[in-house]
Amino acid sequence: MKLWIDTDAGVDDSTAILLALNAPNVEIVGISCVGGNAHLDNVIKNVNRTLLAYGKKPGDDIPIYSGCHCALVHPPMVIPEIHGHDGLGDINNSDFQINESDFRCEKDKDAVHALIQCVSKCSDDKIVLLT
Repeated sequence: MKLWIDTDAGVDDSTAILLALNAPNVEIVGISCVGGNAHLDNVIKNVNRTLLAYGKKPGDDIPIYSGCHCALVHPPMVIPEIHGHDGLGDINNSDFQINESDFRCEKDKDAVHALIQCVSKCSDDKIVLLT
């Protein structure tokens, strides 16, 4: 199964990404980041942290795209008391041997256009969108 993940990458979504990475019949074809439980810049960092902790190279193995910085209809839901200021429990990168210089996010294409292009390329296969 080809899987596109649209995430606000707090603790719960990072766990879901790890589960998908470990699923034997799942190929993650892209990850789009949106502001939600954390600010967009932290969501992008958290997706990178999650992939690196699993042993994937962000951008090389799985492309990461930036989406909306906040919900279009609802007010922001950043709640540092629940998920920490970074949305991932305020982890220390060095505790996981993670270097921020390895972080990647596609700059040439926003998440919406990247998803449309990905779906149009996969005419024979279905892409499951996990939000």
